[in-house]
Amino acid sequence: MRFSSEFAREIVTEALRFQNRFASDRADQKQGFLEDFARKIFGRKIDFNYNNYSNKNELLILKRFPCRKIGWSEKPQNLILEVSACSINQLEANTNSLLKNYNYKDIRLIIPLKGRQQDAFIIELGEQRRRHLYFCDQSEQLLKIMRDAALEFLAIDLQIARDPLNLDDFKLTRLGLCSKDEQLTSFVEFNVQKSHINSLVPIRRLLCISESCIIERDPLSYAVICARNLNTVGNFFFEFYI
Repeated sequence: MRFSSEFAREIVTEALRFQNRFASDRADQKQGFLEDFARKIFGRKIDFNYNNYSNKNELLILKRFPCRKIGWSEKPQNLILEVSACSINQLEANTNSLLKNYNYKDIRLIIPLKGRQQDAFIIELGEQRRRHLYFCDQSEQLLKIMRDAALEFLAIDLQIARDPLNLDDFKLTRLGLCSKDEQLTSFVEFNVQKSHINSLVPIRRLLCISESCIIERDPLSYAVICARNLNTVGNFFFEFYI
C-alpha cells in the first residue's frame, strides 16, 4: 500500500520511534532494515541489543556518544547523545534516563562552533530556531551517522552551516527568535515549582510573561532558562496541592 500525506515526515518519525513494536513472524525480519543501514555506515554487521533502549520497548538506537552541553547556567553538563533512526536523544550521563529527544524533522541547521569545529557543534531547532551547544570528541562521526540516518529513513538532508558561530554570538542567540531584550522584559512574574526528571523534589523557578513570550528564569541568578512565543502555547494545565 502507498499513502500520500502532507504530514509524511511526522507519520514516518512516529512509526520509526515505535518500529520494534510492529508485528513480525521472525525476529530477524524485525531488525533487518536497521541492520542493513548500520552495515552501510560502519562497514560491518552490527548486532543490535533489543534491551538497549532509551525507553524500554520503544526506540532502537544506532550509536551513543559521551558529550558535554553548555546550557543556560554556562556550566558544562555531562550527557550522552544517542543517534536513532528518527531523532537524536539527550540522556542523563549517570542513569541513561531520557531528558529530551530532537526529531530530525525539526532540526533546521547544524552550526560549527568557531575555533572548535572538530569537537563542537550547535543544533538549531524548530520555527523558533532554539539553539543547543554540544562538545563531543567524536563530533565528526556523530554528525555523519545522524545525517545519514535522517537521509536514509526520512529523506531529510540535514544542512551544516558554512560559517561557524562564535561562543559569544551563541550565548546571545541561544533562545532563537526569543533572544531580543524587549521579548525577555517581563511585566508580570510568578514564583512556581517545576517538576524535573533529574530532581526528586520540585525546583524553584520564576515564570514570567512579556508582551510576546512566556519565560522561565532561575530565581537566584535571574538567568533565562528558556522562552517561548506566546502564540505557540496551546494550553495551560494547572495542578493544585492541598
